[in-house]
Amino acid sequence: MLAARTAFELSLEKQAMENAIAPPADLRNKIADKIAGGGQVIPIRSGTSGKKSWFKYAAAASVILLAGSLFYNITLYKKNKSLQATMKKQWPAE
Repeated sequence: MLAARTAFELSLEKQAMENAIAPPADLRNKIADKIAGGGQVIPIRSGTSGKKSWFKYAAAASVILLAGSLFYNITLYKKNKSLQATMKKQWPAE
């Protein structure tokens, strides 16, 4: 299978090279002039954008809410255990 695929790829490449059209002679010079000749330089802005600072605040709020939820759930869990112990004392199992 690999040999057949390799042979097919080589035949496609050979056909492409045989049917290739040569570029105009002055094309290389035109490309070199465009690259070297005074292109517009666009500065890269540093710092954070508005979206990134928004994500920081959203992440901080998420962490605070997670911590609050964790504290509240632990408090409710302890209260539940306490009430279960009180109920067992008042109404023991028969």
